Amino acid sequence: LLLFHLPDFSFIRLTPFIFQGEKDILRGGVGIYTALLGYELVILFLHNVEKKRLKAILIGNTITSTIYFGVCFVSFGFFSFDMLLKDMYPVVTLLEDISFPVLERVENLIFSLFGLKVLITTVMYLWAAKEVLEQQFQRIKSKYILLFILFLSFFISIFPKIMRQVDQWLEYLAWIEVGISFLLPLLLLIIAFFTR
Repeated sequence: LLLFHLPDFSFIRLTPFIFQGEKDILRGGVGIYTALLGYELVILFLHNVEKKRLKAILIGNTITSTIYFGVCFVSFGFFSFDMLLKDMYPVVTLLEDISFPVLERVENLIFSLFGLKVLITTVMYLWAAKEVLEQQFQRIKSKYILLFILFLSFFISIFPKIMRQVDQWLEYLAWIEVGISFLLPLLLLIIAFFTR
């Protein structure tokens, strides 16, 4: 669907983005890192994957990265710099511009597919949390761990009331996750060095 925007695409619109906007590289890097968290989930369970399927995992993540790059490139060439700063969902705005003779509002169809993607991602992360906690607490039954995770997830999701609060919570959780993913291996290397 990105090809529908190529007639309105302009390379001149790309130039204002260079060295503009957010100057904090660390904060922007965390934003990019959170978009690619699925790759970390794959690495977490890499030991369960056969060698034949490893190629499929790499191809799948390459396709996802290519889609992200394509959407970003078309968005930057389609919108102005100020429009992208003010628009909360530029991808939905991109889809609003497309119309077919049979289907009037394409974004409604894509948005429902996006809901399915969110559901699948949520289930995958809940399953990953259950697997990790089962390794840590082997004496507790699996169903009790799953109930605890579901209850905790539901309890956390009650507090934010508007989308801005959800974005703030996600940013905090992303910082915690980045800290864990970088500091734990570093701590493990330090412990391995001193204990030999």
